[in-house]
Amino acid sequence: MSLNYDYTNFDNLFKPWHSTSLAYQRTTGFGSFSGRVTYADRSNGLSGYQYEVESYPKISKTVYGNFAIALSSGDPVFPAFTARGALYKALGSFEIEGGLRYVSTPGENFFIYNAGFSKYVSTFLLNFKAYLLDFNETTGQGFQLSARYYFSENANNVFIVGAGSGVAPDLTNRNLGIANVASLSAKRIFAEYRHVVASKNILSLLASTGNEEYTATKSANQYNIGVGYLRKF
Repeated sequence: MSLNYDYTNFDNLFKPWHSTSLAYQRTTGFGSFSGRVTYADRSNGLSGYQYEVESYPKISKTVYGNFAIALSSGDPVFPAFTARGALYKALGSFEIEGGLRYVSTPGENFFIYNAGFSKYVSTFLLNFKAYLLDFNETTGQGFQLSARYYFSENANNVFIVGAGSGVAPDLTNRNLGIANVASLSAKRIFAEYRHVVASKNILSLLASTGNEEYTATKSANQYNIGVGYLRKF
């Protein structure tokens, strides 16, 4: 069971945003499965819920997947429907991945394709991802580079830093009353710290900052901080 809260502030354009999510995850011999409910409070009185189910099934000794479906309450805070899937293949100390995400909003439907690879170096995991968005016969690109440092044998004791530019899936989790999401640009850096307490409790802290376009003529610097708590049973 996990509980997360995110706060986002802007130097202009929007009032602060708030997001809270509650999730339950079950791990079996076939992989992990979870359900999540997220409530978001945006600017101008907009708010809404998103309901998501997600799985990480084990397909073989070296292949696993990630699949999810999400529905919203119909408010313009989240897309009305989102479905995503990805496959991961281990190749020694490397891992490659590929996937896609389908997003449906009241006005537009589009796809985001992604590919990436990871490399283990000692206690570090280096990852590079590229995104391609197909929107209304136009395309947009995005890139993200991150590094994870595991400071114990428990994978939940980890420190993560990263940077990205261009289109990212996070852009699809916001009010999409825009003419062409593919033309929007973004730059961001982020860091996350997770720590296991008393074997069954996991605390997390996330921070990020960047500049993103929300319409063709409006952009804003934004600052985000998030906290999370996960309890294993």
